[in-house]
Formats: sequence, structure tokens, C-alpha cells
Amino acid sequence: MTGYRKARLFLVSSLALTMAGVGSALRANTASDLQRVFFDPIDKAHSGEMIANVLGLPFLGFAVTIAIGSPCSTTSVWAFCFRSRASASRPARSS
Repeated sequence: MTGYRKARLFLVSSLALTMAGVGSALRANTASDLQRVFFDPIDKAHSGEMIANVLGLPFLGFAVTIAIGSPCSTTSVWAFCFRSRASASRPARSS
């Protein structure tokens, strides 16, 4: 194998980081409204703790996804998705 398509890998990585940032920003911006509408009527003294528990779950899910997904993405998957154009156009060797 000659290498990965660095531009494509950079684009996909940048897009993933951007989407993670947008998701975090949306959760942070909606936290006060969610707390006021849903948790303040239940228990105003503990509503901050409740909204923190609710908004913390996606971060736990992200950590579990990374822990499970990282070992599962094998070299062959990366090679298939990001192989260079030169190696993609080469015909397969017959044994």
C-alpha cells in the first residue's frame, strides 16, 4: 500500500470535529431553557444537577462509542476508505 489520501482524511476529520463542536454548542445554548421549562417546576433547588445529568449522557455515549469503535475499525477498513488513487487504480495481483 502506498499511503492514505491525506486531503480526504483531513476533510473527514475536520468535518467530524466541526459537527462535534456544533453539537456541544447546541447543548450548551439550550441548557438554560431546558432547565427552566422542565426541571425548575419539579425541584428548583436541584434543577441544575438534573440538567447536568441529562446533558452529560451524550458525552458518556461518545466515550463508549470511541472505546468500542476504535478497536473495531481495522486497517482494512481504513485502507478501503482512504487508499491513494494510485493503489486504487492498480489491478489486483493474482496468485
